Amino acid sequence: MQRIFLAFLILSFGISISSAQEIDTLTLKTEVENLKTGKSRKAFLQRILDEDQKYRGNSTNDTLDFLHLISVSYYFNEYGFPKKKDFGAAADALWLVYAHSKWKETSRISFPLILKGFLIGEIKQSDIRNYFTSRFHKFDDYRFKTMPIKALLESCEVERGDKISIKNLIKAKSQIDSLASIKIVNRSNWKTDPISNSYEVNGEQLVQNFDPQLITIIERVDGRLFLIENIYKDYLPAPTELININGNRYRYKHKTASDHYFEFLKDKILYKNKTETLQVYNKTAVSKGYNSKYR
Repeated sequence: MQRIFLAFLILSFGISISSAQEIDTLTLKTEVENLKTGKSRKAFLQRILDEDQKYRGNSTNDTLDFLHLISVSYYFNEYGFPKKKDFGAAADALWLVYAHSKWKETSRISFPLILKGFLIGEIKQSDIRNYFTSRFHKFDDYRFKTMPIKALLESCEVERGDKISIKNLIKAKSQIDSLASIKIVNRSNWKTDPISNSYEVNGEQLVQNFDPQLITIIERVDGRLFLIENIYKDYLPAPTELININGNRYRYKHKTASDHYFEFLKDKILYKNKTETLQVYNKTAVSKGYNSKYR
């Protein structure tokens, strides 16, 4: 019955729907409120998890991912974060749906479910550091790997309440949809050489080696500039806005405590801080990164 319900939702909204305003949130809310037993809640979580995992890679559908985010947000508001001792692997549905939400603003608003999952021991500290806070903390470096966890969470500009505002989720997605309709006047792709980063953990120097980094720079007709990190070959993430700080220098809009910035030259983009150049991007025709999976 639940699978038929989901199919009905997809047919009703259209699999390629882009407007969050057309989503029938009352139907999603009612479904969650009708989960009166542990068995029905587990079936709900398992169905969400199965759908989330089924539509990944080339089959990823942003509309379905957003529907799932709303559904698990309603679930969180009503029942809290599910525990594995009660629901087994189905309990992973909430954080996996959250992880597959491509838009930073909707993830920021729904962060309370991740925070609660961590506080009750259902999400590991290593996952909090590497997957869930790295995109939100106000600095633009690797200190999220080593900062005390309390300081790390305080450095993140996220919602931390006990409930998720569905109204704000819908509003944020509507703004994202309207942004996508603005005409693009310029698009260019840029690529680094292979990357090596080192950082210290418990007195030990660790080194990480990465494939070349690919980015796309998008200029819209309204003058706003956006950057896309092309990490996955089969998945295009949402763009991150850059703001001008001086002349041809730009920084990430949300990195409010960062001294890192991009310097745009004729044939290169330099990623710098106050003392050194951290990365050099050269123009390339390549537009997609290596094939990788989150989980």
